[in-house]
Amino acid sequence: MTASNGKEALNLFKINREKINTIITDITMPIMDGIDMIKRIRESDKNIRIAILSGYTNIHANEIVRLNVAHYQKP
Repeated sequence: MTASNGKEALNLFKINREKINTIITDITMPIMDGIDMIKRIRESDKNIRIAILSGYTNIHANEIVRLNVAHYQKP
């Protein structure tokens, strides 16, 4: 499944939660950014694997660790 923004991805997650075991996301997305999307997903699922692949370098490592992100790849 793919989504073009964080809000769409969050809706797909809510509808297909049992089918999703890994999420690969960016941080900078329209409508809802990746960090907000991850925060909302973590409210209902603490165990799903999340990887961030991003060209965005201005992010705090503490936030990524707190959100239990499995992988963060920046340029």
